[in-house]
Amino acid sequence: LGGTAYGPVDRDSAVSLVSNYPGVKDVVDNINVAPVSPMDDRIRLAEARAIYGAPQLNKYALDPAKPIRITVINGNVTLSGVVDTQSDKEVAGIRANGVSGVFKVVNNLQVPGAPAQSEK
Repeated sequence: LGGTAYGPVDRDSAVSLVSNYPGVKDVVDNINVAPVSPMDDRIRLAEARAIYGAPQLNKYALDPAKPIRITVINGNVTLSGVVDTQSDKEVAGIRANGVSGVFKVVNNLQVPGAPAQSEK
């Protein structure tokens, strides 16, 4: 397992769910735990409101299979997931950069069929 959990309870929950899944014999826990930070929590909520508040992006909030994942660690934001179009990716990046208190945004959103680009 990998990624970032927002606390040890979330990490333990993910490991437990996967460990108890039928057929799973072993779980390698490579989940990072984000430091507890009220500022990061505020930014995470503001990011979700900014991104999902855009009319063309609110569809990603409604479909649990295709969310835009927002990770905030020490004021640095990472967007990940898959979006339908390059325009959706760009709008999400612009909206994410507009949130107060953010130091940096890394837009790792993927567009099916588009070549991968390195972030600036």
